[in-house]
Amino acid sequence: MALAEPLLKAEHADADASPYWADEGVREVSCASTADTVSEDAAAADRDVWTEDCVRKNSGNLLHSIDDKVEVDNAPMHPSLPPLGSPQRAPLSPGRCMEDNNLMTGAEATFTVVNFTMNVGLLTLPCLFARHGWSAGILMAFAGASCACTALFLQNSLVTLVRRGIPLPDFPDLAREAIGARFAVIAHVVAQIEIVGYMCCNLIALANGLAATAPSLTEPQAMIISSGICVALAAISDRLFAYCALMSTTSMVAIFASLLLWGTEFETWAQPSTLVSDVSYMPASFAVIIFTAGAHPLIPCVMHSTRSRHEYRSALRLSWTFFSIFAIVAGGMAFYMYGHSLRPLITDNIGRNLHLQNEPGGGAMRKTGGIWVLVKLFGSVIPSSRPTVRLLGKQIGVDLPAGNGGFKSVLVTAPLLCAVAGVSQLLSPYVAAFESAIGCVITSFNALFFPSLTYLAICQPKDIKLRLCAGFFVLVGAALPIATFLPQVLPLAYKL
Repeated sequence: MALAEPLLKAEHADADASPYWADEGVREVSCASTADTVSEDAAAADRDVWTEDCVRKNSGNLLHSIDDKVEVDNAPMHPSLPPLGSPQRAPLSPGRCMEDNNLMTGAEATFTVVNFTMNVGLLTLPCLFARHGWSAGILMAFAGASCACTALFLQNSLVTLVRRGIPLPDFPDLAREAIGARFAVIAHVVAQIEIVGYMCCNLIALANGLAATAPSLTEPQAMIISSGICVALAAISDRLFAYCALMSTTSMVAIFASLLLWGTEFETWAQPSTLVSDVSYMPASFAVIIFTAGAHPLIPCVMHSTRSRHEYRSALRLSWTFFSIFAIVAGGMAFYMYGHSLRPLITDNIGRNLHLQNEPGGGAMRKTGGIWVLVKLFGSVIPSSRPTVRLLGKQIGVDLPAGNGGFKSVLVTAPLLCAVAGVSQLLSPYVAAFESAIGCVITSFNALFFPSLTYLAICQPKDIKLRLCAGFFVLVGAALPIATFLPQVLPLAYKL
């Protein structure tokens, strides 16, 4: 995580400590129960009268920062107030502001982001050790640090747009402010492709897992049942779903625990000593890790549902730190036990020996692992669909509640998941190629190139280390698709 450390020290340490209007011509001040916009001249001329009136009517609490609650005249603070610009700050009536219980705390935001990173793609990462040896751990550490760093870049850019008066910034807003309207369209389309693609992969795996657990079901029937259950889960708010996300993450830990527990039944372990191998395919493997760890299009939606900016920054750092440590430790232990017999999906190793032959009692272990996979997937589909659901709600004129959930969310989620389920059914035979294309091109754009580019253009950091770090990830994001496909194209070119 060393690449993310400069963000915590130099440029944005000052931004966290200073009021968000410090370099603007408009001063925006929020009382504990309402938000008024006052010009700088008017505030200076009538500050004492205005402050006294606000204190008398609204318990004397002023919110002077996007993330920090400042105490005025010894009045008690309201730590439950969300960041300025969040949907939960919309005024209900004169003199009141919505304080919604659906807002996530820092811990709940951490559960949600960890659930995004600990997705089913994590089940394929141990086989990277079998392909590249122990050096795969370095790839995972670098990928985790890269995602954490660019996620912090992205959040700082979003906060800057909030300071400029854009209440709920998202990928299109970042692209519009950084480059222009045409780039905003491209960024919006690419972000939605990744989100919908992620939903498709989850529904395909969910239907396959349900069909395997209940053999009497056909794959289309399993797809319909899975989609119906997910639509019902859309009624749960983001805050409550954070605990479902915690259970979903726990299920991923249980899957790896089942794999390692089965490995203890072996008479001998593989104990491989390969340090580095198959270097030409390392860019492709790095793209696979980025596809698993990169959840950047989902960051704005979670940010707007978190109580404070400070809590959310902590959630970002903790989430990718946990991802990196878990992927390296669990994957390394599996590689030490199973060696080069690790399958692309580690659940295929459960119940089999090092020669991939079925062992007595292995069937029950595989079914147990399949059930944990279902728990994981049911906890992943709805949180990943929230940005697209909110977008669809805007288009059809449905005002979704703060923190999502409820009947309106079910109403908007139902047609979306039905459409995604239909597409998933068509893509099911080609899911491997589909994931590869998204991981190499789409995710590298969303997780590396776009956050770094918009950070440089919008925040314009003064610290040379931050500029170099962001510029480096711009280059990596642009070069990754080329470096991934080049080893596959060159052999074909030589044959021709």
